[in-house]
Amino acid sequence: MNRKEYMQLVEIALKDIPQSEKEEAIQYYNDYFDDAGEENEQEVISSLGSPAKLAESIIKEFSTGESRFESNRGNMGQNTTQNTYTENSPKKEKMSGWIIALIIFLTVLASPLLLALAATVFGVLVGVFGAIFGIVVAIFAVVLALGCVAVACIVAAISLGLISPFTAVALVGIGIATIGICIFLVMAIVWLFGVAIPGLVKGIGWVFKKIFSRKGGKQ
Repeated sequence: MNRKEYMQLVEIALKDIPQSEKEEAIQYYNDYFDDAGEENEQEVISSLGSPAKLAESIIKEFSTGESRFESNRGNMGQNTTQNTYTENSPKKEKMSGWIIALIIFLTVLASPLLLALAATVFGVLVGVFGAIFGIVVAIFAVVLALGCVAVACIVAAISLGLISPFTAVALVGIGIATIGICIFLVMAIVWLFGVAIPGLVKGIGWVFKKIFSRKGGKQ
């Protein structure tokens, strides 16, 4: 329930008192809300109680002739509201000068360590990816060499087919085996780029995420 709805219900509950007195009471509590501020609207509603309860209290005051709405209207926000909501509102904690100086000093002191840590991590990453690149280049070189061997074996087998059939069959076997090794190495490269490297990158990202999220949680 917001302020508007609350005051509408209060006004409906005050239907049995004279219009002038109703207006005084409604204006009084509208000033109360204004002085408390929009951010304290729900706290005001909670402190006043239900609309029916508030209306009953207003009617009782008018019936006993002890109405405070006309005379104290201007003092409501300056006294009651200020005391109630200033005390209950969140207080901003101010850091003392020495704490700020200490934080700055520790930050400056930790900067070389952070730079060294960052350089180490960067070096490790460069080394890992450099090693992966070297492995890939080596595999490509081996595949190329084995491909040349396989072609040479098959060509030699064709040339020796009539002269030395057994030698030709052996060369064909060597060529087929070499082609099989080439296929295996190509599949290894595909696995490396399709599974291993993405998994490594994902794992590194997960580690950094855990580190920084832990630091953020401690703060």
